[in-house]
Amino acid sequence: MALPPPLHNILFTIPRTASNLVTQLLNLPAQPSISRHPRDGYFFLPALSYRYKHDTFSRAIASWTVQEQTGMRNALQTSLDAWKAWIDQAEREGKGTFIKEHVNWMIATDAESHYLHEGRKDGEESTIAHNPTCVPDVFLLNNVRATFLVRHPALTFPSLLRSALDNEGVDQVLEESTENAMRWEATYHWHVAVYKFLTSSPRASNTHRPLILDASDLSNPDLVRKYAVAVGLDPELVRFEWDAVSSEEQERMGSVEARMKDTLLKSRGVVLGKLQSGDEVDVGRERENWSAEFGEVLGERLVRFVDGAMGDYEWLWDRRLRV
Repeated sequence: MALPPPLHNILFTIPRTASNLVTQLLNLPAQPSISRHPRDGYFFLPALSYRYKHDTFSRAIASWTVQEQTGMRNALQTSLDAWKAWIDQAEREGKGTFIKEHVNWMIATDAESHYLHEGRKDGEESTIAHNPTCVPDVFLLNNVRATFLVRHPALTFPSLLRSALDNEGVDQVLEESTENAMRWEATYHWHVAVYKFLTSSPRASNTHRPLILDASDLSNPDLVRKYAVAVGLDPELVRFEWDAVSSEEQERMGSVEARMKDTLLKSRGVVLGKLQSGDEVDVGRERENWSAEFGEVLGERLVRFVDGAMGDYEWLWDRRLRV
């Protein structure tokens, strides 16, 4: 009897949604069914770097130079080619893959520009049912199994702002260009758009139906094991305890990476206080805390982002994987 083809999984994330915890729980280095990538993905870093270098967030695509449009397309294609090459190599070894990517890094230039400069207003429902990414439809529908990781906006976006302040400084974070970049990443619009595409296309495969994980459920061992089975991993190999990373090892990391992984690096297991569920979050109280912590301007920015994302988050939360 022929073995089923290996599964190629992608975990769609945005910053501060606990994606590093997911890969830690799944214990990817020990999983025999996959060829583990050294960074667990992030193939689309070239596309991210190009955006920041040319500040593409602040200008509609119609105002880009021809060279900028070509450069952005090339950066996206380079990223996509690297992902495909990794899958091809794994298949030659008879293995599957499990990678994670910030979904906003993968968005095609026209869809990104429309959202930032012409698209829906905050709080309106995402209605896109076409593929907004640079990944070809057929590849996304038939070659990979998608999971969408979400976390309550009132927890995710303040954490994103804190890391931005640590990494970039308050003066840079207050700049309009940084606010535009945060609008692009502090949203679940892209999650909903890709999910709707994957589930509404007549070419969608039932065997690759997407999954949704909420970070608040990662403390549930039964759910983590159920998820491992769904993505072709051994549930007996998942782990819920580990050794903290030494201060010497943390110092050898880049400062940005160490900041983004700070909770996980210091932990010996799931930190329950970081994984509150939606009904445990008092958004009104959090708003008061934001003004005190970040000041009026950034506090108001957070309120706009959180209010704008709640509809999409609740839509995704209703469809999340359950035990």
